[in-house]
Amino acid sequence: MASHGYSALMNWHQTYGVDDILMNQPRDFTAAKPPQKNNPDPTKTPATVINFAQAADLADLARMMEEMPFPLKKPGVNFVFADGNPNAELMVVGEAPGEEENRLKLPFMGQAGKLLDQMLSAIGISRSNENPKLGAYITNILPWRPPANRKPTNDECQAFKPAMLRHGELIAPKLILAMGGTSSNLLLGDDTGITRLRGQCKEIAFGSRHIKVLATLHPAYLLRNPLAKREAWADLKKAKMILEQES
Repeated sequence: MASHGYSALMNWHQTYGVDDILMNQPRDFTAAKPPQKNNPDPTKTPATVINFAQAADLADLARMMEEMPFPLKKPGVNFVFADGNPNAELMVVGEAPGEEENRLKLPFMGQAGKLLDQMLSAIGISRSNENPKLGAYITNILPWRPPANRKPTNDECQAFKPAMLRHGELIAPKLILAMGGTSSNLLLGDDTGITRLRGQCKEIAFGSRHIKVLATLHPAYLLRNPLAKREAWADLKKAKMILEQES
């Protein structure tokens, strides 16, 4: 009898679409549901309200960037701002610090950095040269290292684009050499792949200044693809030609 009653109850549940397990205590289905916690996606970058255009100088810009709330800011992840000659006519922009850069708190210090120094030396330029025509100023889009050296997301890059625009305006170089797809895509506003975008040069507005931006291959890419050094050398010769032109 009990078995028959249970079977009939189950059939009734199936017929009328009842899928809740019966509980000992009555449940008020008309009661409002408790508010659900809105857990933010850790991969999403919060919009910033910092006005980087108000940075008075490089020190002020660095302070504003370092104080900006950002998901990549974690214990053991150091702030990496820039290196080289701030009066240089050439500004080099990469994508983000790596492990060695995070340790030394300077951009382009690992194997890719060594190759970059060799590339610049081939056209008579050094980050340590105090002569504006022979020196280089080096920085990245992001000042913090992404986990496991992963590629920066578009949201992360867009969050720091206003800072990058002010950075370029303050340095006011004759030419910006955008190293790799991440930097080139952001600064040129073009999502074309770097192997097709490299070698292209456009004049871009950095605040009140208009600066030429030349896309080229990242040294890390060249370490993985040595045969591409020929294309990179063509870009370097183009950069040298632009730098030697009269203003």
